[in-house]
Amino acid sequence: MSPVTEPTELKQRALLDAAIGVFARFCEIVAQHLNQVLNKNFLAFLDLLGTSRLPPQPARVPLTFTLVAGSSPSDTLVPAGTQCAAPPLEGEKPRRLRSIPGSPPSLFNIPKGCSFAPRCPSRFERCAEKPALEGGKHAAACFLTAAS
Repeated sequence: MSPVTEPTELKQRALLDAAIGVFARFCEIVAQHLNQVLNKNFLAFLDLLGTSRLPPQPARVPLTFTLVAGSSPSDTLVPAGTQCAAPPLEGEKPRRLRSIPGSPPSLFNIPKGCSFAPRCPSRFERCAEKPALEGGKHAAACFLTAAS
C-alpha cells in the first residue's frame, strides 16, 4: 500500500465503525421500546377497568375478640395496627387448596348462579342458582358444602 491511500482507508474504516455504532444504538433503542409495550398495554387494560396498580400493602381483616371470663370491656384495649395470627383449628391438618381448571369468569359477563359453575367438575342443576355464603369459621358459597 502506498502512503497516499492509507489515510483514505483509515477514514473509510472510521466511518464504517461509526455507522455500525449508530446502527447498534438504534437497535438498542428499538428493543427497549418493544420491551415497554407489554407494560403500557397492561396499564391501559387496568385503566379500562377503572383500576390502577397500588404498592404492596399488608392484608387487613376485621377481627372479633372474645373476652376472657372475669374481664370487662373497659379493661380491654387493642391498639390500632396490632398484628394477629390465627392458629389452625384443633385437629385440622394443613392441606393444599385444590385448583379449579379453566379461566375465571369475565368481569363484564358474570355468569348467573354460581360463579364457579362453568368450570367446576362437581356442578349440577342447582348451581344455576346463586348459593348463599354459609358456614362458621370456614364459610363457603356452595350447595355441595351446605349439603355435607
